[in-house]
Amino acid sequence: MLNRTQLIRLIEASLHARRSDYARKLSRAWLQVWPQDFTVNLLLAKSLISESNEHEAFTILKHLAVVDPEQVSVHEILAPIARSIGENEVLALSEGLTRML
Repeated sequence: MLNRTQLIRLIEASLHARRSDYARKLSRAWLQVWPQDFTVNLLLAKSLISESNEHEAFTILKHLAVVDPEQVSVHEILAPIARSIGENEVLALSEGLTRML
């Protein structure tokens, strides 16, 4: 059984090794038990972006931006996704918060 720290390291290693499918599966398995885990949700969004699933990643990142609006890493990832899918209001907000924070 993996603890949370080991799981996060394994997900990050999977993303680094360009195995976003494995990172996505690990993240989803963890989130079935701990659905509000901020870090694992962020890693899930990263894996979805790697798999070109921008709309689902956008939904997750938008939620994370509400949960912790001062988390710069969320806005740095959210802004390009918002630009890509044409969400101009979210784009402006995320870019502004990134500069401000």
